[in-house]
Order: sequence, then C-alpha cells, then structure tokens
Amino acid sequence: MKIKIPKNVELKTLDNQIQFGCKSGFCGQCKSNLISGTVELIQTPIAILGTGEILACCCKSNSSIVIEQH
Repeated sequence: MKIKIPKNVELKTLDNQIQFGCKSGFCGQCKSNLISGTVELIQTPIAILGTGEILACCCKSNSSIVIEQH
C-alpha cells in the first residue's frame, strides 16, 4: 500500500497509517520503500536495510514523500 506523507512529519506519529513494532529501529516491522521524496534520519536504524528502504520509525519527511510499506 502506497502512503503519501507531507513535509516535516515524524513518520512514527502515523500509527493509523503505518504498522510499527518497537519504534526504535530494531524490529524492522515499519520497513518501507521510499518511492519519492527525501527523509532525514532522526535516529540510527539497527535493522538491516536494502537500497531505497527506510525504517519509518527513524525518519522525518524533508519533503512530501510517498512510501510503500512491505
């Protein structure tokens, strides 16, 4: 499912749109593909990420973004 998110939003505040587990970058439940836009890391993820993947719990949107959760 693709999710559109406006600029300057901490993604971990979007509990109603994104599935989270630990919210600390460890479990990987919020792993998503960043389809468009840019994000800023607000904490360093512990889970292993592939190219183009983010952990929503660790990011803030720097622009309007589109993500697709795994």
